[in-house]
Amino acid sequence: MANNLDKMIDEDELTRLAEQYGDFTRRHVTIEMQSTSVRHYKRVNESRRGEIVFALTRPDGAVLLHTKYSYPNGLYRLPTGGIDWGEPVAKTFHREVQEETQLPVRDERFLGVLSYEFTDGQRAVPFVSYLFHAGGVEGEPVPEDDSEGIEDFCWIPQHELADVATTLRSLDEDEEGRHDWGVFRAVSHELLLGLLR
Repeated sequence: MANNLDKMIDEDELTRLAEQYGDFTRRHVTIEMQSTSVRHYKRVNESRRGEIVFALTRPDGAVLLHTKYSYPNGLYRLPTGGIDWGEPVAKTFHREVQEETQLPVRDERFLGVLSYEFTDGQRAVPFVSYLFHAGGVEGEPVPEDDSEGIEDFCWIPQHELADVATTLRSLDEDEEGRHDWGVFRAVSHELLLGLLR
């Protein structure tokens, strides 16, 4: 497991991010999943080395959420985007904000790296989320490309990220691994809620 994470987390890059943005948080969690979910994330890792999770906030502190056509009705969450193998983390952040919202980024911060072990008891698959924040955002988001699958956006008070996490953790299990996905997604919302305070 450690060796697989070593391929996904470049320690030299983290040193550069710390030099650029300052200190950041590191967290590791293990999540029990059904076998189909673990196999899914193993396939995801073939094309990417992790993801960006980003919190964009208005001057009043409200944070941006989005929903996609494929999500359960009424479910909104923080935007994310995949990091291609060989793509710098900070570059991915800017690319994903542009592709998903077209909002200008200022007052940006790198907040942390969240590593996971997804396991079904027989195999373990790593995953990594890099957490970013940009404050003082003005304007309304518009996806750059319809292929993003984004249906809608909303702004919520930061403390309501706790409710979003609770909703994600309460998703029913199905053959597509919806509950596993919700538990996985909840972790970054909970961590970011603490880091944004």
